[in-house]
Amino acid sequence: MYLGRSLQNVNSLVAIKIMRDEFLQRDQNSLRAVENEITILKNMKHQGIVQMLDYGDNGQVLKPSGRVIPSLIYIVMEYVEGGLLFDLCQLMQAMGEDSGRFFAH
Repeated sequence: MYLGRSLQNVNSLVAIKIMRDEFLQRDQNSLRAVENEITILKNMKHQGIVQMLDYGDNGQVLKPSGRVIPSLIYIVMEYVEGGLLFDLCQLMQAMGEDSGRFFAH
């Protein structure tokens, strides 16, 4: 995940998930997983779920060295402070039902 600024409102931060073409071409499951994630995110509308703002398959990154990395699949989402829930779950291991409820609300 990367932190970015919205092109529509430069004062608004967004989270950008970038997937390189090489990762997606490893096997059909990788590409299918990304397609499923986009489909699920497009259909999720709830105040407790981070919203997808945009996605595409023509992204590119300009490195500080001037090198351009083309053909990137990307997902732009609302930015939420505090890091990734996945990282928290990895750190805490099994957190129990009460802790899970705390993070779900």
